[in-house]
Amino acid sequence: MAKGIPTYASLSDRQMVTAIKSAPGTKYSADLTYALYHRYINFVHKHWHALSKALNASHLVQDVKDDFYSESYVSFTKALNAVDINKIQNNNWKFLGYYGFYLSNQRKTFAKRIIQKYHTETPLEISEPDGSKTVLLSDIVDAGTVLSAEETVIEDDNRRRFWSGLSYCKKIVWGDVERRIFEMRERGESIRTICGELDMPPWKYNKILDTMKQQLERAIELA
Repeated sequence: MAKGIPTYASLSDRQMVTAIKSAPGTKYSADLTYALYHRYINFVHKHWHALSKALNASHLVQDVKDDFYSESYVSFTKALNAVDINKIQNNNWKFLGYYGFYLSNQRKTFAKRIIQKYHTETPLEISEPDGSKTVLLSDIVDAGTVLSAEETVIEDDNRRRFWSGLSYCKKIVWGDVERRIFEMRERGESIRTICGELDMPPWKYNKILDTMKQQLERAIELA
């Protein structure tokens, strides 16, 4: 490293964030901000590779690689602004938790844009392995997984992972309410009909569905 440029390697995340927020607009704060961002640059690489893998490294995702890395700094500053230094208890605290939240949202946003460009407003369906029926995936699979699920039509391994994950959720993870929601959505029932039959308000339905999406995504990743 060039002479005179500090590494700040000995500083904890807490010390760096506290100093950054205590002296905004100064060169010291700017240097620390730059150092903290590069401390977790490998974390950005990890999220990029996760996005690329989820979308099968298609040319559409490769086209936005530079944009993704540029946007990662925006996510970094959002995470930094969200930190309340008064709530940090000790030097074991890691900035990574905040940054990870915003990078995950960034990755999902990029995935959604790419998918919309690839398959604008077209329902994504996949056939059962035995060809007996199809399942609408547009509202049950998270955006980061949708394109991969769609391409299971030609990707045997991805097909196996999706159906294995779905089977696991239906048999082990989801309870009676979640299974009924899935079955009714599978039949194409409206949200109003589902809420009426299950006697629940729409906000509760949306909350349950969001949890189901996350559980299914995790199950697919582990399959």
